[in-house]
Formats: sequence, structure tokens, C-alpha cells
Amino acid sequence: MTQFIVLDLPASYKMLGVLRACIAETLSTVPNLAEGDTITYNVQLSAQEIAVNIIEHSYGGETNDKRFSVTVSLTDEPRAIIIDMRDTGNTFDPGAIPAPDLNEAHEGGYGLFIAQQLMDKVQYTAAADHNEWLMEKKLPW
Repeated sequence: MTQFIVLDLPASYKMLGVLRACIAETLSTVPNLAEGDTITYNVQLSAQEIAVNIIEHSYGGETNDKRFSVTVSLTDEPRAIIIDMRDTGNTFDPGAIPAPDLNEAHEGGYGLFIAQQLMDKVQYTAAADHNEWLMEKKLPW
């Protein structure tokens, strides 16, 4: 069985709290979730980093006239949470972004790296009419 919630959000940093709350409430319904607090934090942080990248890079900054959608799904087989984000802004080439040098401090450039480290799957697709970020985290018992 799959449960899902669909959000249609303005491209605004103020909406990141809505995204985090939705993920937390969704994961709170998972029975016997091992390391629930850690999993929740990791999924929230990953989704927030990708949402910030959508706002900053796809749309060029905070704008209430642009929107992005988020579908948060729970699946039983495999037991996982799936975050699917879509926007209609500028496309992106993940391969053109080098991994950050963790030996040197610098501002920005960690979002995609963080999501890739914390999630089991992070996939980007540029379609003709939208961009899509698909992230998955397996949920341990």
C-alpha cells in the first residue's frame, strides 16, 4: 500500500517549514521505525536542501509567483519514503557540480552533496516542461 501527500508550494523560504512538518508527520505514522528521529531529520534536511536549490537556482531566488510541487509517499515494499519534487524553472546538470572539498570551509555548495549522502537515492531529470528530483530513503525496522 502506498500513502501520499501532495503539496503545491510558492517558491518561498517561508514554505520550507511546511515541507519539514509534512515529512515529520508522514514519518510519524510509520510503525516500528528504527532510529526514527535520525531518519526524520535526514529526510527533512535532504528535502530542504533540494527545495532551497530549486528556489535559488531553478527560479533565481525567492518568488511567490513561481511554484514547486512535492509529493511525499510511503511505500510498504520496499518500506521507504519517497520525495518527488517538480519545478518549471531553469534546468540543472548535476554532473557539472563537483563534490565540495570538505577540508576547506566555504559558503554554499553542500546541498546536493548532503542529500546524496543522507538518502539512498537522489535522481534528477530535466523534462521538456519541468525538472524533477526523486529521492528515496529506505525505512529500517
